[in-house]
Amino acid sequence: MSVVIVNWNTNGKLEKLLSQVSPSSQLDIVVVDNASKDSIASFEKNHPNISFILNTHNRGYAAACNQGAARAKGEWLMFLNTDVDITNVILEDCIKEAEE
Repeated sequence: MSVVIVNWNTNGKLEKLLSQVSPSSQLDIVVVDNASKDSIASFEKNHPNISFILNTHNRGYAAACNQGAARAKGEWLMFLNTDVDITNVILEDCIKEAEE
């Protein structure tokens, strides 16, 4: 499963979400940053297994989702907002449900 996360000035929430989803080896995670004022450069260093797209201007939510989807490699695609609280158990259940 690929998870696309669009970020715009929500770095604290993004870090929390990445700490919840990045331990899962089943996930292809793509983060699209819409030119946040607070840089996410450190995120790339701390999460080398995540694909980052850094836009130079805010392209809007839908365009950023499309960018992430184009980079995604998984069989399934999920879009998450940075304010979501999620566990790997929930994600595994989503994958299982989709496959059934």
